[in-house]
Amino acid sequence: MPCTVSTEYISAACSCTPGALDWGHGGRLCFGSCQALAVAEPLPGGDTGFRLTNTLHHHAGDVIACRWARELPSDAALPLAVTGSRDHAAALWDMASEPPAVAARLVGHGGPPWLLVGSDDAAIVVFAPGEDGAYAAALRLVGHEDWVRCLDVAVVGGDLLLASGGQDATIRVWTVREADDAAEQPDLLRLHSQTIAARDRCGRPLLLTVTLESVLSGHEGRVYGLRWRPRAARATAAPPLASAAMDGALLVWERDAATGVWVEAARLGAVGGSGLGLLGCAWSPRGDRLAAQGQRGALHVWAEAEPGLWRPAVPCGGHAGPVSDLAWAPGGGYLLTCGRDQTTRLHGRWASAGSWHEMGRPQVHGHDLDCLAAVSDARFASGAEEKVARAFAMPVAVRETLATLCGPDAAPPPEEALPDGAAVPSLGLSNKPVFATEETAQPMARRDQPADACFVRPQLRAPPTEETLLQDTLWPELRKLYGHGFELLAMAASGDGRLLATACRAAHPEHAAVLLWETADWRQVGALGGVHQLSVVQLAFSPDDRRLLTVSRDRTWSVFERVESEPPAEGSERVAPLYRLAARGVRAHSRIIWCCAWLPDGGGFVTGSRDGQLLRREGAPYRPGAAVTAVAAAPSGLFAVGLETGCVRLLNWSAAGGWVEQAALDTSAAHHSAVKRLQFRPGPQEGATDLLASCAADHAVKLHRIKWGENGCGSEDTERRPSVNCDDRGTGVPGEHAAPANTSGVN
Repeated sequence: MPCTVSTEYISAACSCTPGALDWGHGGRLCFGSCQALAVAEPLPGGDTGFRLTNTLHHHAGDVIACRWARELPSDAALPLAVTGSRDHAAALWDMASEPPAVAARLVGHGGPPWLLVGSDDAAIVVFAPGEDGAYAAALRLVGHEDWVRCLDVAVVGGDLLLASGGQDATIRVWTVREADDAAEQPDLLRLHSQTIAARDRCGRPLLLTVTLESVLSGHEGRVYGLRWRPRAARATAAPPLASAAMDGALLVWERDAATGVWVEAARLGAVGGSGLGLLGCAWSPRGDRLAAQGQRGALHVWAEAEPGLWRPAVPCGGHAGPVSDLAWAPGGGYLLTCGRDQTTRLHGRWASAGSWHEMGRPQVHGHDLDCLAAVSDARFASGAEEKVARAFAMPVAVRETLATLCGPDAAPPPEEALPDGAAVPSLGLSNKPVFATEETAQPMARRDQPADACFVRPQLRAPPTEETLLQDTLWPELRKLYGHGFELLAMAASGDGRLLATACRAAHPEHAAVLLWETADWRQVGALGGVHQLSVVQLAFSPDDRRLLTVSRDRTWSVFERVESEPPAEGSERVAPLYRLAARGVRAHSRIIWCCAWLPDGGGFVTGSRDGQLLRREGAPYRPGAAVTAVAAAPSGLFAVGLETGCVRLLNWSAAGGWVEQAALDTSAAHHSAVKRLQFRPGPQEGATDLLASCAADHAVKLHRIKWGENGCGSEDTERRPSVNCDDRGTGVPGEHAAPANTSGVN
C-alpha cells in the first residue's frame, strides 16, 4: 500500500530583496524564498505567530517581489497573489485553491491609468498613457537627494496619497487630487504643486494636481519599505504609514487630526541602528499586526495588544543560504541544521501549539558551514570552510528553554559545571562560555571580554524572536579539532557517541584520510588513509558501530571494520576502538558517489551517485532519472532518495520485486534545488509513521510525516546479513567490485 505523506514543518527565509513580503487574504503571509513562494498561516490562538505551510515552486529564478491583489478603494485583500522573479516573468496565484496554484503566467499588461516609478536619479516619474495607449513621462516629482527605493499609494476620499522613501533616509508624502478640488482650498495652493494631464478609466481627460504634503525624517538609514495601513472603504482620514529602513527600525507614522502634522506614533525593531537592516514591511488585513523582513532573510512580527502598545509575536524563518547538512539529536528531541549562511540552527516542537519552530541558534560563525554531527543529546560538532572542526555543548539556558517549550523529553539530562550561556567577542569566531551571576536577568560578560560580548538569559514562554536567537541561544565551544589540511567537508558520529569521524576536501590521496576522534577528551585516535584518491563526501557508522562506510568523489566506497581489542584493566584508561579496511568498491558507479546509507539491520548499504543510480548489493539499481544526492533508510525499511532536481522519492525493496516506489514528492512538496541531506527521526515511532527531515540548496528545511497502511511500506526482505563482503559481480581487494570504467575522468 503506498505511503501517504504530509508536510509537518517548513523552515525557510525570505528573499533578501526589498518588496519580497506581503500580508493578505486569510491573514496569510507570503514571501519569496529562493525560487519559491512561501506561504505562512497564523497559529491557532490569534496573535501567537505563524507557521509555514507551503513552498510553491513555479519560477526558474529567485522570487524577488510578492504582492497580494487588493480592491480599490477599500484595500481589501483578494485571494490572488502576484510574484515577480529573476526569470523575467510574473505569475498570478490562485490562493483559494488547495494547494495554491498558478492561475496565469503574466507576459503582458493592460496598463493602469498611470504608472509611478521611483528612479535612481532621486526623482519619481509619473507615466501617463497617450491617446494611442503608449506610455510617456508626464511629470517628475523631485525632492529626494538619493535613489527612490519604495512607493505606496492609498485612496482617501477623493484624494490619492503617495508615500515615497529613498536612500537619503527620508520619506515624502504627496497628495494627488483633481485640480478643481485643489482650487477650492487656497491653503494648499501656497505649497509648491504640479499638474498632470491624464485620463480616467473611461478615457475622459483629467487634470490632476500633485502637492508635497510632508517630509518625514526619523530613520538613520536607507528606507526600503513603505506600507499604508488598511482602512475602511469610505474612510476620509489619512491612514497610518509604516516604514522600514536599514537602521533596523520599523516606524509607524500618523497624521495629527488637529494640526495635520505627521508624527512618529511607534518605533519597533532595533534602536540606535545596532541591528541588521530591514528590507520591507507589511500590515495584516485588519491592520492590527505588522511584519518586516530582515537583511538576512529573517521575519519579524508585532501585534498591537492595545492602541500604541506593540508586542513581538512568533515569527517564521530559516536559513538565508543553501542548507548543507542536518542531524537529529540521538534521542530525537530536536533537529540541528547548518548552512552556507554561516549559522547552525536548532528546531524543536512547541508543545503547547503543536508546531515546530526554530528554538535556538547554537553557532553564528564567520565561515560557511558544510557539515555537522550530533554526538549526544547535549553535544554536537560542526565543520566549516576552515581546517578545524569545532565541538559544542548545550548550556543551561538552552536546556531550560527546551524543557519549557518542547517538554522534558526534548531536553537532555542536566550536567554539572555547564555554563549558563555563550557569547562571541568582537572580531572573534569562538563561542565563549558565560557563567551565571546573581543577577541572571542582566547582561553577563566574561571578565576578559569587552562589554559587547554579553548575553541576557532568556525567560521564554514562546519560541524566541530573531534578536534572542542571534545573541542569547549560542552554545559554548568545547574544543577545536586540528588535523586536516583543508576545509572540512563531512563528519559522522558513532551511535554510542564515543567516536567522531571527519573528512576534508582533497585533491590528492594524502589529504583524503578520515580522522577519528575520541569524544570523551576530543583527542585524535586514528587516521584511515591510503584508500580514497579524492574528497570523501559522506561518512556513516553502521547501526551497531562495528563498521564505518565512506564514499568519495573518486567513485569508490570503502567499509572499515572495527578491530576488537582487549577490554582495559580496572583503573586504566579506556582505549578507543580502531578500524581497518574490510571492503572496497572500485568505480562502483560511473560518476561521483554523493551519498550512502546503511540498511536498518546493518547487513548492507546503498549508495547514490551523479550517474542517476541507487545501488545495493543485490538486485537491479533504482534509476529515478536524475542524479541521486541524498539517501536515508528508516528502521521500518522505508528508503528516502533525494535528487538533484529537489524531488524526493520514497521506496521499499523486496527480494522478489526489487525497488518499488511508494510516493514521490515534487518540487513544491519537497525542494526545488539539490537535496543535500535526508535523515529519519530516531527513537520510538509515533504509531505507524516516520518523520523524515530534508534540507537542500533552496535554503529550506522540511519535516515530512510519512504514514503507511496495515502492511507497512518497509522492506519485505527481513533476512539479516552478518557481514559486508564483496559484490557477486566482481572481486579485487576484499569486498572490491568494479563497474564499467568512465574514461572521461572523475565527474
